[in-house]
Amino acid sequence: MSDDILEIYMQSHAIDCFICGKPDSHHWGVPIINGDIVSNDFPEWIWGMHGGGVAVCQRCYEKHERGEIPTFDRYYLHLGGGFIEGDGI
Repeated sequence: MSDDILEIYMQSHAIDCFICGKPDSHHWGVPIINGDIVSNDFPEWIWGMHGGGVAVCQRCYEKHERGEIPTFDRYYLHLGGGFIEGDGI
């Protein structure tokens, strides 16, 4: 037997940014619901159950973090049935 190890990557580590479309490595992401970007302050239990995350480039990730990317939080507040214990926007 050989001591060589064969590694097979089933997924690519390269992405096209969901926001700007530029290629980048898969290191950053933003939360979405129904394909709409929501803020980082949006309750995770809501977007985790009704949405997910998408890969973005570092530049767009940082813009989203600073609040420079339009978000659609107001359209999905009804999913929480009202926020409690400090959750929410």
